[in-house]
Amino acid sequence: MEVRATNGESVSLTVISYQFPNETSEYWDSNWLIIAGTIRAGNRRWIFRDACLTASEAPGISAWLRSVAADEIEPSTLDPELGWSPSLTFLEPNLAFSVAPADRLVVRVHFSLESAPPEFTFEQRVDIWQFLVDLPITSAALISAADEWDNELRAFQVRGAS
Repeated sequence: MEVRATNGESVSLTVISYQFPNETSEYWDSNWLIIAGTIRAGNRRWIFRDACLTASEAPGISAWLRSVAADEIEPSTLDPELGWSPSLTFLEPNLAFSVAPADRLVVRVHFSLESAPPEFTFEQRVDIWQFLVDLPITSAALISAADEWDNELRAFQVRGAS
């Protein structure tokens, strides 16, 4: 899935595989997905690859994108002590999403830990979800990205009973 901004910047997320290709007796181990990300923002370009979403969490991205396109998600607010608070988060805090407070539609993708730009080593890392990329975007582009994500997830269904 690629979320491409009107200014040419983009965040691409791809499901590579299950972290453990063979289903295990452990529900969580069976359902971690390895996600590859390619980010183009301003003069920054980086990639990451990490098991940072579960098969049960992943469909939440397309549902959230559709809700944003329908103007159902409120913009994030800035807490002076905690920073930006994303509206879509996951068990592993590598990725998160929010709507930026702006006069136009701007989706914000937050990156932490293994998903942050490589110049942020573990010792230098920014606070959770505080490194972000703003993507001015159209509702149609969000729907397209959501459809693309749903198509990709068809091969990665939840395995086993929780």
